[in-house]
Amino acid sequence: AVALDQLGAEYRFSTGLYGTIAAGRVDPLVLRGHGVPSLGTDDLWELARALAHLGVTEVGNLLVDQSRFDDQFVPPAFEQQPNEWAGFRAPVSAVALERNVATLVVLPTVAGQPARMWFEPPGVVTIDGSVATGRPGSGEAIQLSMEPRADALIAHVGGHAAQGLPRLRFERRLEDPRRAPGLALATILADRGIPVRGGVSLGGAEVKQRLVFHESRSLAELMPELGKNSDNYYAEMFLKVLGAESSGPPARSQEGAKAVAAWLGARGLGGPGLRIENGSGLFDANRVSAKTIVGVLCQTYRNPAVYPEFLAQFAIGGVDPRGMEQKCRRDNVF
Repeated sequence: AVALDQLGAEYRFSTGLYGTIAAGRVDPLVLRGHGVPSLGTDDLWELARALAHLGVTEVGNLLVDQSRFDDQFVPPAFEQQPNEWAGFRAPVSAVALERNVATLVVLPTVAGQPARMWFEPPGVVTIDGSVATGRPGSGEAIQLSMEPRADALIAHVGGHAAQGLPRLRFERRLEDPRRAPGLALATILADRGIPVRGGVSLGGAEVKQRLVFHESRSLAELMPELGKNSDNYYAEMFLKVLGAESSGPPARSQEGAKAVAAWLGARGLGGPGLRIENGSGLFDANRVSAKTIVGVLCQTYRNPAVYPEFLAQFAIGGVDPRGMEQKCRRDNVF
């Protein structure tokens, strides 16, 4: 409710490449984002294509500018579950790729031979180990553990998957997501024929010349990820963007929480028991009364500028998201 009211339903996020082209070379090339939660690998391919169309043939150093957000990429209270690698506990960052999650893809081949394996997005995770292809009907048992090191993220992989099984996917959050978009972009640029001669590191806030950019879908279009899909990562990203818009960068989750509390207070919906620390409500971070929740619903209902989008993002019990997906499959929609 606060995000739609303060940012507007048509608010869009921008991600761009910055630098100066000299004889086909850019050094440094800066990847900068403003908190878009939906940035995907396909979007990086679009940026790489656009850069090639400008005549860029080589990149020196590739920098990832995360200065829009502070360095607390693990949201408040998430530290209570430090050993949880599932995607629902993904961290947040100003430039975030694929929800700051790495996905292991396993494709069984022929019994007795290793399965094919790769990670999405590319260039972010190094695989240690292998998965055997078992006989048909033997099922699957995949072991996957992540080991963060100083300059790398290692995936230790083992187990088996039966011949004939479809492609298997296993998501794990990124321990430190800050360099990951740059590592993926370097791989994509190289595939595009634009080698990155230097390394991938953080920085570049002083580089102002924008070369190409990607604009996200509107906030209203992104909202169903928060409501219908109950996506914790989207909630935390929106909270941090509220912090940036209300107090300026670098955005802090605490400033976003203050913006929410101030919005509630201005409408008489606060109270001594109110506590807002993170955007998702995970763990013991937040305390909101039933009266406050009903008040938010009433306030938003009376605001025609955001009410349609606010209503549209709510999940309908028994219908979506899972129910609608199953109905579409029954009706052969996809």
